[in-house]
Amino acid sequence: MPAAVDETCEALRSLRNAKIEALTALRESGESNREHAISEVCSRLKDEDSAVCQAAVRALPDLVEEGHQGAIAALAECLEDGTWDASAADSAPQLADLADHGEAVLLEDQLRWVRCAALRALAQIAERGDRTALRVVASRLKDPDSVARRAAVRALGQLAELGDPGSVGLVTEQLQDEDPDVRQTAVRALAELRRHGDRASAAAMARLLADADSDVQQAASDALAELAAGGDSAAAEVLAGKSTATKLPKAIEASDQCSVDPASEDRDRGMIATGCRQGGCSQGSDGCNIA
Repeated sequence: MPAAVDETCEALRSLRNAKIEALTALRESGESNREHAISEVCSRLKDEDSAVCQAAVRALPDLVEEGHQGAIAALAECLEDGTWDASAADSAPQLADLADHGEAVLLEDQLRWVRCAALRALAQIAERGDRTALRVVASRLKDPDSVARRAAVRALGQLAELGDPGSVGLVTEQLQDEDPDVRQTAVRALAELRRHGDRASAAAMARLLADADSDVQQAASDALAELAAGGDSAAAEVLAGKSTATKLPKAIEASDQCSVDPASEDRDRGMIATGCRQGGCSQGSDGCNIA
């Protein structure tokens, strides 16, 4: 029996490899808009093997021209109906044994990369402003996997019309994502998507200058600096106040030892203005680094 099982597994692997090789050959053929080939590739998007699904997803952008509605619809359906979600896959009868062998985590990881590839493919195939693509990408901003959320944020930045209020709002929300890599990606996407002079989005980016993650802080600082250099007045105003914003937490921390009246409504402003040079803070009048 073990020998028979091994032979069956080998046959399945061979079948998988044959499918992937065929999809790769189509992808590299250089032919575009051959509808029968596109139809066959789309049919493999729901293959029971996630590796085959991923090969099909990667093949589509090379086979279709921009705006191909059939390819967009096929990708959208799989992203929306849960075809590539681990929760849906785990309930499929043919995958029932995976969890018993501790392979559920591997399956989830494989499906995550299929979703990421599909989001990238949508961004390549769909035209800016395509409502179907935007709807699907927006739905994936809540993906349970942070890597897939990053892919969705990036795709939204590529697909949305410049300054589109709805898309700008969605990307701005992702600045608060629990994952720092998602927040970094959202900063970059927002910088590309927002209109110059948009004070609300500039303020949202500025809040990340005090993010708990230093890489997120740097991403926000770099994005604002680039915008300001390009003539964005809102970004320039934010950066002008950056020094005060970064000194204020230190000033507040030292407030109990500072000689500036703590009851004053302008205490924090006064601390920074005077630099705590009254000699009352722990740094001393000569060594204070708050000012």
